[in-house]
Amino acid sequence: MPDDSLAQPAHQLDQVLDEWLACQRDAEAWIAPGGKLIEDRALRNRRISAAYASLWLADHRFQWAALAAFASKQVGCSLQNAADTMQRLGDDIRAAHTADSFEWLYRVMIPALVGTGAGFMRGQLSLGNLTVFLDAYPLHRFYTRNGIDAMRKAIGLRHLIADRVHWPVASQLLPFGKPFREILEGFELIEPGRLHESVAKLAWHEQVNVLQTVMYNDPKMRLALDSNQIGTVAGQQSADFEEVGVSLDASCHALGPDSILFSPLANAHLYDVGQRMAFVMRAAARMDEMLRGPQGASVAASLRDIAALAGHPVDADQ
Repeated sequence: MPDDSLAQPAHQLDQVLDEWLACQRDAEAWIAPGGKLIEDRALRNRRISAAYASLWLADHRFQWAALAAFASKQVGCSLQNAADTMQRLGDDIRAAHTADSFEWLYRVMIPALVGTGAGFMRGQLSLGNLTVFLDAYPLHRFYTRNGIDAMRKAIGLRHLIADRVHWPVASQLLPFGKPFREILEGFELIEPGRLHESVAKLAWHEQVNVLQTVMYNDPKMRLALDSNQIGTVAGQQSADFEEVGVSLDASCHALGPDSILFSPLANAHLYDVGQRMAFVMRAAARMDEMLRGPQGASVAASLRDIAALAGHPVDADQ
């Protein structure tokens, strides 16, 4: 933050903070109508995905938001898969009425451990999804409403509204409104139309500045991710594991040849920054290629479908 960022008349500072707060309220209207956070993780995810898609539909320069819509949709698919796994394993446990210790271990204890991992990953994925949204969506709204010059002047002031906004993680872990340099660099690249480079900067901010801190550094999350990666590559108990990838459409069908997959290797680690960023940028490059080619209309149609999944923000009096 520039040394003189607060050296301005009080009324001007108040105006800037009010603008940041208005943009934050725009985001909160999607996931916390009336000031109450939507507890249904699946519904909350659909609203987040819809909000990202709406950003791109309003301004096609926001390619990061388009990619985020598809990625968030895929998180929603993973949330549903984890919920289904927990339900199925719970049914198996309740159906285990044998006194045989080996069979009890196989039918009860092992499923219970898998279910615990699925539940933990579901919670972490939802937390990451929410945290990125409450950071990134208001940034796009501020840029839309005020432009790049205003963002340059005000990016270092956003943290001053921290006590007036919803922020799902402890400030000691990730303080609200920290002006990471990749934020401003990403939006500055939108101005000359260097959209793919803009996506790279904003994706780094999302994946490293935010998600690495919030969830990928957690040892339990790393263990869950490694277990999932090994399980999908081994092809055992495939219903309990899910291949990591993203499809650039609105559906939750099985990942196929048109999907961007993370890695076929059992020893690949999604929490490794280099490996994960390579995966994200492959997806970004593929989306950019599709948008520039004859498949652009299909991508746009999919984003319209995602935007329609949750409709528009719910007003406080609804």
